[in-house]
Amino acid sequence: MNNLENLLNLDTIEQISDIVEEKMHLLNQIEDFHKKDQSLAILMEKLENSLSNDLKEQFDDIMRLNYQVESYYFALAYFLGKQSGSQEIKI
Repeated sequence: MNNLENLLNLDTIEQISDIVEEKMHLLNQIEDFHKKDQSLAILMEKLENSLSNDLKEQFDDIMRLNYQVESYYFALAYFLGKQSGSQEIKI
């Protein structure tokens, strides 16, 4: 395991994802973000409703994996922000 893997373990990623979720209301105050987020939700729902059951399962798998990958982005951004102004994380 490298330094980044040590920092970004499953527990840490879940904790940071929880922090991000708690602060989502701040992003929703930004009009451009809010519009795009709403449009994305509407389009995803329309797409899911148009799929057969088999494809819905695949779509759900894709979305689950997307959220899991997104959690790594949250955690990395958190640590990079925390390291800003101090020594950089050696990857």
